[in-house]
Amino acid sequence: MSWIAALIVALAVSADDAPKPIETENASARLLGRPCAAFQFLAGAAVYNPVQEKELFALTSSSEDQPMSLIFLNRKEQKASAAQAPSGTGAWALTQLPNPNLLAVGTHQDGKVMVFDMEKWAFTASAQFPGESYIWDFAPGKDGRYYFGTYAGGKLGAFDPAGLAADPPVLTIEDCGAPLPPNMYLRLVSPLPDGRILCSFGMQQPGVRIFDPATKQFSEPPASMAGISAGVVWSNYFLAADKVFNAALEPVLPPPFPVPPADKGAWRVAGEVTTADTLFLRQGNALWRLDKDKAELALVFDFDLRGGRLMAASRDGGVYGVRGNLYFYIEPGAAKLERKSLKVMPPARPPLFLVADNTRSLWGGPPFGQTLFMMNRDTGIEMNTDIVVDSGGQVYGMVFIGEVGYGVSYSNGDIFKIDPNAPWYQYDGKNPSVIASLGARGYIRPVAGVRLGPGNKLYSGWMAKYGVYGGAVAVTDPASGATELIENPFGKQTVSGLALDDAYIYVGTSLEANGLTVKTGEPPQFGVLGIEARQPLLNQPFEGATTVDRFAANIPAQRVAFAVDGALRVFNVETMKVMPPFDAAPPRVTSSAIASVGDAFVYYGSDRQVIQLNPVTGESTVLVELPRAVGAFTGAFGGDLFAACGVDVYRITKKQRP
Repeated sequence: MSWIAALIVALAVSADDAPKPIETENASARLLGRPCAAFQFLAGAAVYNPVQEKELFALTSSSEDQPMSLIFLNRKEQKASAAQAPSGTGAWALTQLPNPNLLAVGTHQDGKVMVFDMEKWAFTASAQFPGESYIWDFAPGKDGRYYFGTYAGGKLGAFDPAGLAADPPVLTIEDCGAPLPPNMYLRLVSPLPDGRILCSFGMQQPGVRIFDPATKQFSEPPASMAGISAGVVWSNYFLAADKVFNAALEPVLPPPFPVPPADKGAWRVAGEVTTADTLFLRQGNALWRLDKDKAELALVFDFDLRGGRLMAASRDGGVYGVRGNLYFYIEPGAAKLERKSLKVMPPARPPLFLVADNTRSLWGGPPFGQTLFMMNRDTGIEMNTDIVVDSGGQVYGMVFIGEVGYGVSYSNGDIFKIDPNAPWYQYDGKNPSVIASLGARGYIRPVAGVRLGPGNKLYSGWMAKYGVYGGAVAVTDPASGATELIENPFGKQTVSGLALDDAYIYVGTSLEANGLTVKTGEPPQFGVLGIEARQPLLNQPFEGATTVDRFAANIPAQRVAFAVDGALRVFNVETMKVMPPFDAAPPRVTSSAIASVGDAFVYYGSDRQVIQLNPVTGESTVLVELPRAVGAFTGAFGGDLFAACGVDVYRITKKQRP
């Protein structure tokens, strides 16, 4: 049996229940369904309530189209439940407060601290950090407050849980400042043994500072802590990687605890599961535990998690973690990783991309989570996969050779192969399988997606790693995985747009970068490379713009349509020139892609409208207006168009004129 048959999770809506199509003079739009459904777990904690004598594994789950949820797992009873937050699309920060009934989460997109009361089973308090959109991490300070970092201001914030005992609860955030501008991130905050806070800033000019809650001042760490950006407190020591510091932040050698066997390689502190009383050490695939008042290490497990993330330690001596949509609990002495599903429905999520394969299916994936969905374009029957690669991130696009799909993903720069007709063995690296990875070569985010070129080679467009301006076009042999990089073909800018024909590679660039502000002092480019020589043939800068992207090659018309900060422009392949703007400016491009299906037009979304554009004359026609703004967008060659409006996916069929 193929994995498609094994993973189908929803059936088509019956004809009686299906919404009526949207009919216009030019097209008909039918709702196919909400095919993208997957968890994206960001933070986790083992929370113990001494009154109830119950341990729960708590997880934050993102959902871009609706508020985030807290998922709670009772491992011993094999029960799971969810509580949806009033706002916030996800949360990287999660901690249990001194009142064991209370959990604090720090959200992203709206930059809030919210408090969940497990006794009342409700969110009971929230406060927003003005001007900040992300809250990262929590660390307790010696003043009883909890500290956290932010994005995009790179600030340190704090709140006092004492106010939560009031009726109604009071939650107030204090802005503790941003000592290292122009850094946008304060992603890591760590408690020190004396109750001060270690803060690690990035990405523009990375640096570390120590905040003292008593004086409310930042200072540089001592020279002994050079290179240390984060750590954990255990038994009044500060531990980071394989280094140990006492309360005065002086190095301690040898470590004041037993260490794993030297002949088995280097070790490091497993900060993600270490608690104040229980120390965990990682050595290769092995995890060791040192219990309080014990003199010897105990081996918890020794096997590859294959991208699984440890998230919390249990009072029973084991550890919790997640891998994709699945969770795991590893008992001490376990011989293999046993992954299990949570008996909670995953949230519907808006697709990041859509692409039609060579059969009758539509594929896509969520903005985060490395999962895919596959939907029958006629019936709306859908299925969702688990993760397709081990690294965290998301899939940016796919192409197909026959029925076999090839995709590109962030954050390890993976290029993968997936065969829907073969058994699913992703954990074993067989199907889906990674055929090439560009992360070690400096490229991690395939913002221009992937295209199929002559000789069935895969062409993809990339943004450089964090803290670096630059981009590349990658050319990959799908059989061997051998990948050639065309780096910075038009300057050190992200490759943000990509299209090709038999002779040329058409490239768009962007001034945006991972973890950096928009590059200044130069414009983004439209450029052309020879597909054989890989050499630039021409380029045109766009002064005052930021990004040239969303390319679609219309081969019959000999035109390439693209967007410059959302304004539609066209390149004439016959004259090898970018055409002047049309006299009547077409509607702006707001969808994630422009589609070409082999006829005389190109198609795209402009807010809620689906636009048909003649790339030769510039004449545009509104095919249909949908209920919400169009996000992900694609077309099937010689066939229909497909648009995602939030979580809803529509099929748009043009009407034949008499």
